Amino acid sequence: ACRYCVMEVSSHGLDQKRVEAIDFTAGIFTNLTQDHLDYHIHLENYFLAKAKLFTALSKDAYALLNLDCPYGRRLVGMTQAPVVSFAIDSDADLRATDIKLSLDGSEFRLRSKEHEVTLSTRLIGRHNISNILASVAFSLTQGIGLEDIAKAVTAFSGVKGRLEKVCSADRNIFVDYAHTPDALENVLRILRQLSGGKLIVVFGCGGDRDRLKRPLMGSAAERYADTIIITSDNPRSEEPKDIAEAIASGIATKRYTIILDRREAIYEALRKAGSNDTILIAGKGHENYQIFKDKKVAFDDIIVAQECLRALGSHGST
Repeated sequence: ACRYCVMEVSSHGLDQKRVEAIDFTAGIFTNLTQDHLDYHIHLENYFLAKAKLFTALSKDAYALLNLDCPYGRRLVGMTQAPVVSFAIDSDADLRATDIKLSLDGSEFRLRSKEHEVTLSTRLIGRHNISNILASVAFSLTQGIGLEDIAKAVTAFSGVKGRLEKVCSADRNIFVDYAHTPDALENVLRILRQLSGGKLIVVFGCGGDRDRLKRPLMGSAAERYADTIIITSDNPRSEEPKDIAEAIASGIATKRYTIILDRREAIYEALRKAGSNDTILIAGKGHENYQIFKDKKVAFDDIIVAQECLRALGSHGST
């Protein structure tokens, strides 16, 4: 039988009181960056909506907070629930040190007052180490033993569409859901640090959503990528060209190409890539569709990348 249900609670759901009847055992706060401002208007409103999860926790629940995020630190004084903190760069109840990163996974030392153990994971990047810390913190509050936790961390293969690797003999190809400026910057920074060759990024922005983030996404891509290909995400009722141009307005150089057809954009990125280059296909991750003004079509970045590899003469599979 199922003993635990772990659910993402959206700021919209909290603001609209959709989860008000649920008595949560714990609330986990990972981070907060610009998103959903089409709904919340201001970042502070977005934070206050998220904070409702923690102000509603009972004294019998747990608030698991990332102290590397300033909003996580603010939440410490906003909840009556016992706080279990975690961090990489700050003092916390659970901390990751001695971090080793590669394109094949990560290793780090987990330290607390009661525990010290080395954990290995197939997940890539510092942000995933932070996510693991959150999971470990919750597991410990539920009385799960550290040995079992360590085995689970090692065995976990990852979440679909989150730095998911597409196998290729001579290219490093990743699909990731990064659809905010901060998420895109974090993923690109990781790949920049770990990649030996050039870094190519393919991405767009969703239509009928926060328009302010579009130039910020372009700026984030410019900081880390050698080649930028701007394409369509889910344009919805907007013109794809208008969205692409808004993204491009944040790029100071001319180091970008606009290819509105997402399949063609992915093909071009793979065609441009040389041996040991890294390609990030960002924005849609696990999604298997594209939404246009008048239709919703099947589209999976992983499958399309595989098809493009075959067309180019490289056989890849996840």
